[in-house]
Amino acid sequence: MESIKLVQLMELRSITDNIWFIPNVVNIGVIRDTDNSVILIDTGIDRGIGKKILNLLSMEKLSLKAIINTHSHADHCGGNKYLQDTTDVTIYAPVIEDAIISHPYLEPLYLFSGAAPIEDLQNKFLMAKPSKVDRVIENHERSLKFENAELNILPLPGHALNQIGIEFDSVCFCADSIFSEEVLEKHKVPFFTDIKKTLETLNYLLSTHFSFYVPAHADPSPNISKVVKANINSIKRIEKFIFGILTQPMTTDQVIKSTADHFQLALTRVNQYFLLKTPILAYLSYLRYQKMIEVKLLSNELVWCRAN
Repeated sequence: MESIKLVQLMELRSITDNIWFIPNVVNIGVIRDTDNSVILIDTGIDRGIGKKILNLLSMEKLSLKAIINTHSHADHCGGNKYLQDTTDVTIYAPVIEDAIISHPYLEPLYLFSGAAPIEDLQNKFLMAKPSKVDRVIENHERSLKFENAELNILPLPGHALNQIGIEFDSVCFCADSIFSEEVLEKHKVPFFTDIKKTLETLNYLLSTHFSFYVPAHADPSPNISKVVKANINSIKRIEKFIFGILTQPMTTDQVIKSTADHFQLALTRVNQYFLLKTPILAYLSYLRYQKMIEVKLLSNELVWCRAN
């Protein structure tokens, strides 16, 4: 009875004869390699999702050959360990991201500025169970060859340091490179590590003409230009606001509070603060890269202000 219930919660939705996706909190890609073996694009947040995926594939008489993790955030690689422990799957991940997948402690570590992270940052949403990456995808690589399928690697950095997408047969699995308009409205300031690279990724996606796109946090669609432009507009709006408030020196915490207040974000949990701090620092870094702002030390405080 348990396996039946698990399968009922998940389904394979066909895109082509050889490509599917599993709708979930994170859309999961499924690509056929041989008649009965498939490659997963990401695995969800925990062993429960991994178990549901495996039950679903079993019901469809499909075996799991490989997992490609687009990046190291826990909601994309949390199912790895269960699937690795119960099958002979080979796990692929981009360089840098592979280190965090293998050693998830690194994620709360960098969120906490490299110091031993507090317990609030050590949970399944920020720390997946560790899994061994069998094959690291190097930055120069642009394809992965399997028995029958050859998948194209698309560099899509910005949300995560070295995020990738996967394209096969003109279907693009574009990970967290874009967020739905609903997600943008709910979270106001989405998580980014590099604004310059995020904008480059978004402009790249605007230039593509794939037949179908499967974002992790937006509805799959043959045309994503509207949602890509919404993401660009969101970034520009936040950038304009942060630059606008720096008419006088402000600490990072003051910028965080002003931004949260302006966008009506109610931070009620400690981890929310740190998940906002990183993108705020990414915007400040981007504004400094453009020479629009400066960083200074005044009376032992690090402050940001407009460039002279």
